[in-house]
Amino acid sequence: MSPKFATDFANALVAQASTSRLLYAMTRDRQLPKFLAKVTEKHSVPVNATFLVAAISLILGLFLTVLPDGLGAIAALVNFGAPTAFLLLNVSVVWWFIVKQKSRRWFVHLIFPVLGFVVLAFVLYNARVSAQIHGVAWLIIGIVVAVVLYKTGRMTNPVPVSAPSETR
Repeated sequence: MSPKFATDFANALVAQASTSRLLYAMTRDRQLPKFLAKVTEKHSVPVNATFLVAAISLILGLFLTVLPDGLGAIAALVNFGAPTAFLLLNVSVVWWFIVKQKSRRWFVHLIFPVLGFVVLAFVLYNARVSAQIHGVAWLIIGIVVAVVLYKTGRMTNPVPVSAPSETR
């Protein structure tokens, strides 16, 4: 077994576990079907969400291996998705702390997030065109799902009304 296979396998396990926990949390917030919220008594593992993620990963993995550049395409998509999420996180930091909380910690809440945004925007700009197209398509799908959840009353406010102010 090559070291690359071992690290890929370990990364896949972490991705499976974190994705199943994310599905569980979304189910708990009434954004996904209830059957994904079933957890084992002994270890509190979201068993149905884990099996769903495993099945989708297996099917997608097998399908992508038969495509000429299938694994490269999914890697490019992941390499587009993660920076996009962090890019939006930087926007959220500025919005929450500078706009909403009126923070005066300029370096932490404005300058560093803006620098992070610029670096990540550069990375995304130089990503493969196929990754950009697929990434934007997934972003649009996510926005549509969020709008549907909001309109049906299933989108919950993740920030409590009395959110604590910034800490030093």
